Amino acid sequence: MIEENRGVLKEVEFGGGINISGVGVEMNTKGLLAALQRLKPPQWMVIWLSSQRDLYVCKHLLHMRDDESVMEKLHSIEDELMSIEKYQHGASEYMTVITYNDAMHSGTVTLLEALFDEHHTLATLNLVARVKDMPKKICQILCKEGKPSRYELKRSGGKVICRVDGGLPQPRPAAVSGEQEWRNIGGGWRRALHLILHDDSMSSPKEGLVATVPQMLALLHLRLRLIDCVPSTPIFSFEPPLSGNTGDSNVSVRRGIKLLGPPSGASHVVHAGTITVLFSGESSWAREELFWA
Repeated sequence: MIEENRGVLKEVEFGGGINISGVGVEMNTKGLLAALQRLKPPQWMVIWLSSQRDLYVCKHLLHMRDDESVMEKLHSIEDELMSIEKYQHGASEYMTVITYNDAMHSGTVTLLEALFDEHHTLATLNLVARVKDMPKKICQILCKEGKPSRYELKRSGGKVICRVDGGLPQPRPAAVSGEQEWRNIGGGWRRALHLILHDDSMSSPKEGLVATVPQMLALLHLRLRLIDCVPSTPIFSFEPPLSGNTGDSNVSVRRGIKLLGPPSGASHVVHAGTITVLFSGESSWAREELFWA
């Protein structure tokens, strides 16, 4: 589902130094922590954008126009990574995943792009760019800025708390009937999410998970802070739709995907804290419920 474009440009440096003017804060070591506590969101962004930082960009995006330099292209990609406005003015092909932990001083920000088939429905997701060590404060600012549609998971103690802005129904297991090849689908989604049942008999061989892409991305990031690849089949279309039963209600399953193993990437340093997926509420592909097998 998520495809990594091999050949990543690493350790790209922007700017230099950390002396920021015009923000009302003198950035020196004396009194630094107290000064940081008084910073407002715009000031944090100015400091970040004026500091040396590492941006990881997929190589295929570095095709410049004749009048465009590498640095101009990288700045453009970073602007897209950091912008929330794209989720507030109509549909968008982008999705942003933000992770951070209260025990750590930094988090991650990843930008993904949806690619579509000839029917204008979602075919796959591509990694665009990411920052692996984003200051936690900026992660929190991006999560709250402009209030775009979001799906957020927060792990507290042994519980996972869910927050939804944008009206998505909750993910739910469902058993389906219909297509021959989907009658015994196995437990790929459980293995991908590292869900282990104490009693295997509790899991139906026909049971999958009905969820949107933002929801599945958030669930997968409970395992990893950065995801490079999610092995899967292409997305299948069902005509006629499969009949599904969630236990409480019936659902009509029009498209599904089989997960073929756990995602690969970088683990959480401590444990998963807050995972937020930002998207446009007007993007039909982000609101489509898929059957994950």
